[in-house]
Amino acid sequence: MNNPLALDALLASAHHLAIFGLFATLIVEMVMLRAPALASAGEAGVAQIRRLARVDSLYGLSAMAVLGFGLARVFWGVKGSAYYLHNGLFHLKFALFIAIGLMSILPTVRFLQWRKRQEADPRFVPAADAIARLRRLVHFELLAFAAIPVVAAYLARGYGM
Repeated sequence: MNNPLALDALLASAHHLAIFGLFATLIVEMVMLRAPALASAGEAGVAQIRRLARVDSLYGLSAMAVLGFGLARVFWGVKGSAYYLHNGLFHLKFALFIAIGLMSILPTVRFLQWRKRQEADPRFVPAADAIARLRRLVHFELLAFAAIPVVAAYLARGYGM
């Protein structure tokens, strides 16, 4: 693309759309972790755990898209990599993103374990306290996620650390 502003706008748009996808999948996970169907035996519980695992896969894909388009903005956007790589707010934003990714490992592992256990035993039901713990963890992910746009707003306006 010959126009750097057009490329920057395209990358920013893709980055923001991926962020919305990431946020949406986190909200869906939180809601699904509250749904009574998750804690029920039989077809309803099996279907709910399969859906939860699929939503979590979309979450992972969204996270990769956020990271990919974000890094593309750093290196090919109009502000240039020097603007971002030497700014403490960028590092804070990136650290929050990494922290969210690390927090998401446990839910991903549990969803896969639950799905595998239900394939072996359709009567398997995750324990209520395990569901509640994962729901709290997703809440923490959402809280950390909410801090990112605040940091990004200051970063975009030239503030730094």
